[in-house]
Amino acid sequence: MSVEETVDHLKSLEDALQKANLELNSTIETQAHIVDQNPNLDGFIAEQYHAQTFNLNAKAAGSRYRAEALEPPKGEGYKKNSVDVVIRDDSGKIVRRYQSKYCKDAKATEQAFEHGDYRGQQKLVPDGQQMDIEKKCTAIIEAPDGTTSNPLSKSHAVQMKEEAQSGNWKELNWNEYKTQDLAVGIGRQAGKAAIQGAAIGVGFDIAKKVWNDEEITGEEIVETALASGADFGVKAAAAGALKVSAEKEIIKAIPKGTPAGTIANIAYIGVENVKVVGKMAAGELSLKEGIEKIEQTTVATAAGLATMGKGSAIGAAAGTIFGPVGTIVGGFIGGTVGYMAGSKVGETVVKGAQKIREKVVEGAEAVIDKVKDVGSCIAGFFEGLFGW
Repeated sequence: MSVEETVDHLKSLEDALQKANLELNSTIETQAHIVDQNPNLDGFIAEQYHAQTFNLNAKAAGSRYRAEALEPPKGEGYKKNSVDVVIRDDSGKIVRRYQSKYCKDAKATEQAFEHGDYRGQQKLVPDGQQMDIEKKCTAIIEAPDGTTSNPLSKSHAVQMKEEAQSGNWKELNWNEYKTQDLAVGIGRQAGKAAIQGAAIGVGFDIAKKVWNDEEITGEEIVETALASGADFGVKAAAAGALKVSAEKEIIKAIPKGTPAGTIANIAYIGVENVKVVGKMAAGELSLKEGIEKIEQTTVATAAGLATMGKGSAIGAAAGTIFGPVGTIVGGFIGGTVGYMAGSKVGETVVKGAQKIREKVVEGAEAVIDKVKDVGSCIAGFFEGLFGW
């Protein structure tokens, strides 16, 4: 259930991105659904860009505010002194109003504001011009909770206009999301999952410390979660990190656009296998027992997800982590979990990895011969975990 909730969160980010692109596409098209050749199209793109990047960041961070570019109906012009962009709270109440001017330089932009009565509206200007304009202005829109749009320079806005009018329009992608806002949202999701885990397993140990007013560290919570099996937060965080890393091309082995469900499955199996590696390194399982356990975990998880109607997703997941991809993804998950768990688990896994590296890879390759369809991800996982 926690994995499904993580998938829902990541999918909501993809849906928000799709909606933002639909709004921008509407801005650059005329009533006849052809690209607008208006020489001032960059100014209209800028208004919509600020509204939509604000909404992306708000969605990622879990903000209650949303922005809207107030465009008139197709075929109608703007009314004098009309507001360009607004920010609303979750009740629909407008909390901020903006008048946008995107002229060639700071002087021209400042003069443009003198031709209207814009009282009650904040002045939104191209990034880089705000320092040269005497009157108070801003290069971003910002909600009361600190959520902001992404800054946009005049040259970038013109570039977007030229790309649209030449038929080379580039849609917004995950790079528009602020990494910090993504981290906040994923952290909140992981925290929610961790609370569910605490109710099942981690809570007994942590609750005792709370009762005794003892200090609790994040590393300790993760370590306890891994040991008890209630590692929901760890898996949610790993899935979120993998998705963001794939979309921002930090991990290029996973293609951009890989479904969130597929990535969550990879993270789920990866964390389960890391736990087995930890037991092998600690001497709780022999090499043979560990390899067999990983084989069982990988196959059983794949089979379980398949019976839940996730056959195509897990099939894609298995296909994704075969071959050289397993090296990178396995190393990423192993390193991340080791880092999250702190020195005790991290050192145990690393030291154990150093001791059993060659034998484990040999054993994993032997497993491939027995379970080729799903088990071949094991070799890549070990090579990544022990070779990175």
